[in-house]
Amino acid sequence: MIHYPCMPGEIKNINDINDKLKVIKDSHPNLYSIWTTMINKKYIDLLKTIYECENMLEKAKTTDDLPRETIITLILLQNILKN
Repeated sequence: MIHYPCMPGEIKNINDINDKLKVIKDSHPNLYSIWTTMINKKYIDLLKTIYECENMLEKAKTTDDLPRETIITLILLQNILKN
């Protein structure tokens, strides 16, 4: 089993990760480049997802629930439009 250093709900500081990655920047430039790009993109995506969830929670106070089929359709359309 993999042990993750963060508790559920806790986000590790992205600056700490980037600082650790900088240690290998000269010795492993390809790994550094790939991991820096990937970790920062995923971090930004996570922040966007949290923001979208917070917006949905605000809207849920004044709107009715959506049928499951509608939610699935919206997710599929969103994925199609991303590509």
